[in-house]
Amino acid sequence: MIWNKKIDKLADLNLKGFQGYLWASDKNKPEKTTDLTKFIENQNPFIIEAAFYNQEEEKSISIKHFSGNYMINSFDLKLLTPNIEIKKIEFLANKNIGKKLKYKEIWIPEKEENCQGFEVLQKKAVVFIGIEEEEN
Repeated sequence: MIWNKKIDKLADLNLKGFQGYLWASDKNKPEKTTDLTKFIENQNPFIIEAAFYNQEEEKSISIKHFSGNYMINSFDLKLLTPNIEIKKIEFLANKNIGKKLKYKEIWIPEKEENCQGFEVLQKKAVVFIGIEEEEN
């Protein structure tokens, strides 16, 4: 089961159908957008962090800038097996993008030597699943 993978370049992303936010290095707050065109060929401004989710396909993309490189991860939540524990969590969002950021914690059972070989849940990822909008 390969439900997560690393992506090499921003240009390899297809964000059609995705929604989310992006925080650029030349901005003082994040914004709702899926437009990465100005970041693909340029080193500045760069993406500090970004998260996108396609609800229909249950796919999530995470981008973080670290030491001059992008760490890009893709998660396909449809491929998770039933024995995996999922815990939904929320964080307050910047008012510019919404009310709350929603995530799923993915816990996968793995054999643990310190527990006599029994399976123990191990947290494998915290995956972005959308933005709760502000109520009008």
